[in-house]
Amino acid sequence: MDAPGTAPGPPYDPATFWNGVAWRLRARGFDPDLTGPAGPVHRYKRDVLLAKLFSLLPVEGASVLEFGCGPGWNLRALAGRGPARLVGADVAREMVKLARRDTSAEIVQLDGGRLPFEDREFDCAFTHAVLQHNHAEALPSILTELTRVTRSTLVLIEDTTAWRERSSGGSYWVRRNQSYIAPVTARGFRLLDVTGADVWATDTTWLAMQRLASLTGRPARAEGAAGSAWEYRLDRAALLLTRRLDRFFPQLSGKTALRFQRPAAPGAPGQLAAQAGLGVLGGGAVEAGYAGGHCQPQLAGEQPGRIGVD
Repeated sequence: MDAPGTAPGPPYDPATFWNGVAWRLRARGFDPDLTGPAGPVHRYKRDVLLAKLFSLLPVEGASVLEFGCGPGWNLRALAGRGPARLVGADVAREMVKLARRDTSAEIVQLDGGRLPFEDREFDCAFTHAVLQHNHAEALPSILTELTRVTRSTLVLIEDTTAWRERSSGGSYWVRRNQSYIAPVTARGFRLLDVTGADVWATDTTWLAMQRLASLTGRPARAEGAAGSAWEYRLDRAALLLTRRLDRFFPQLSGKTALRFQRPAAPGAPGQLAAQAGLGVLGGGAVEAGYAGGHCQPQLAGEQPGRIGVD
């Protein structure tokens, strides 16, 4: 995410924007897999994502698609978990070039239209910080395509909020969970669970430091550019406290995994058991009650409850 105070620029076009980010990652010369400033905070969050949210992906022996693979670090991390097939797809030409480094995954460049895959071609498809970088007008077609090519499990890992929806820099939109849940369940999938990264204290502290820095007149940092040495020192100092606080503060906004499943065909083995375990099935009546940790779907009108922290 860009630091607060990013000046408005030309109209946002994902391919153009992320091609520019890819060039800055190359120029930065270190951690080209992190599109943020690659300081201690972002490395810590990457480790949490790999350990917690990515564990939700059924990878072993499965065909897996990452929509919006960026420079490819997710694919490299998942390759060691034994997928039968691993595919990354991105609309930005320069990101595709970065993703093709040192990977056994298939990398496909997209044209922004229909995905070049067959119906239900992948056992599992997922996004990571992709939908939050797309206009609301683009979401219906993207989600239609993702649900079309997914046979079983769809996982959306995006920044969400229980508070006010907001945007930053004209290229970043933080939405409520329901903005993703409603269109996916309307396409026949069931919401299995909602899991947060639980790094709310770290996220909030980092954003507060960025806002304070912007008051000094410091120019906004472009996505993919390196942070300064003093920023990294502040990151390390803050993390000494915030990574301990993360385990106690419920996540009210931040990186969240929404896991969906396509129901089995009528009469398929395990269908009744799956229905019994899910509780809430599809449609606009689903409310994701989420107060951090790991949460099951709630019936509309029920109070959300904390189920437990992973």
